[in-house]
Amino acid sequence: MLHPFFLPASTIAWSTTQKFQVAIPLYRQAQSMSARGVKLERQTLANNLAPVTEQWIRPMVNLLQAHLLEQDVLHADGTRI
Repeated sequence: MLHPFFLPASTIAWSTTQKFQVAIPLYRQAQSMSARGVKLERQTLANNLAPVTEQWIRPMVNLLQAHLLEQDVLHADGTRI
């Protein structure tokens, strides 16, 4: 197993993109890596994703939320995300 703090930046970037852009859960990412011969636990991915989420994604979500809440009218549909 790879130590959670030793994942390369490219692996963390790949996992982040898979999780938030392509909506692939961490357990499926771990399965995909295992099929390619890389033993990587879901928890290891989660441990590496948490700091990225807090440092980069959370601030963007907060800014977007603040901007949306300043608007007089919001338009949305019932599409599930």
